[in-house]
Amino acid sequence: MNGLKIVMVTLLAGGLSIGIALLGERWLGDAAPSSPGQSLARAPLTRLPPFQLPDVAGQVHSNRDWAGRVLILHYWATWCPDSVRQMDLLGDLARERADAGWQLVGVAIDRPADVERFLAERPVDHLVLVGDEAAMDLAVRFGNRIQALPFTMVFDATGRQVFRQVGELDPAVLRPILTALVGEHKRTKGDN
Repeated sequence: MNGLKIVMVTLLAGGLSIGIALLGERWLGDAAPSSPGQSLARAPLTRLPPFQLPDVAGQVHSNRDWAGRVLILHYWATWCPDSVRQMDLLGDLARERADAGWQLVGVAIDRPADVERFLAERPVDHLVLVGDEAAMDLAVRFGNRIQALPFTMVFDATGRQVFRQVGELDPAVLRPILTALVGEHKRTKGDN
């Protein structure tokens, strides 16, 4: 009986080890791509690539709309309480954007009808796009490997990612980052 216990514990430990390894590989991503094309498609991003997403009215917007501006890209969902709280907190930043030199864009990972209903009840002062699976894949490639919401990223005027945070974010953390980026952009343009 003692030998049987040893075999069972060994099998259990081996099975757990294999399961953890497989889960870790799926969760953290493959270190080596399975094909040459995959390495380009799944490479971690550091710059904002071209993308297009519709707003709730169906009008398609592109990242080119904000070219040359500091961009806050904020992923959220109507069904996520943390996201809804974050939307309220980012409201002040959205109202400051015209004078401050940055653009806040929300990406709702939700059904268009739900987003439209939410915005009718709780209007916001910034553009909200409706994201899909490809939009969430973009967030994953920018470092949101667990696909959590809310997820906030900041890009400088050249499209380089300079900040990201999964979960709720205090806008006071963003203000100094944004101020520095806008000041840097003005200096490089000669707008002192």
